[in-house]
Amino acid sequence: ALMSDGKYASLNVTGDSTFEIKNTKAQNGLTQFDIKVNGSKFFVDNCENQGLVGCQLTLDGSKADISGNTYGITGRNNTDVLTMKNGSVLTMDDNSEAGIFLWGGKVDVQSGNTLRITNTGKRFDSSAEPDYRGVGAFVCEYYRPSYYGDVTFADGATVEIVNNPLGGINSDCKMN
Repeated sequence: ALMSDGKYASLNVTGDSTFEIKNTKAQNGLTQFDIKVNGSKFFVDNCENQGLVGCQLTLDGSKADISGNTYGITGRNNTDVLTMKNGSVLTMDDNSEAGIFLWGGKVDVQSGNTLRITNTGKRFDSSAEPDYRGVGAFVCEYYRPSYYGDVTFADGATVEIVNNPLGGINSDCKMN
């Protein structure tokens, strides 16, 4: 639906606004954006493939839903893939292969914020190649030694990973 030209484009959603990308036949919802959502609502649902690809998402006192995609968020190395602060809530439901998939990058869920990943990984195909069987709720894929995902769930953060048939958190994450 929205794609930058290889450099990060800025997207700011502020002032009790609502941003929605829903039911699109576009390959991905947003690709290569630096997204800041402050006191607003943000929805990227039911995209043909991935919700956010190579984006940096900061939720500040906001509510977001990234659901019904193949992958909810695909993060890249050396980026702040997801930062949640000031009572934000992110719901990720029914992404068929992964909620958050990291090829490196950082996730920071600060105290007082809620991350929910549910019903993810249902598109499991036991006959597919191992990398394409569906991957689970929260996955950090080891690609190169410097590509470990760096994930922080602060004391006082709420992280709910529920009813994900292929598993919760992949072990290639550096968890804090």
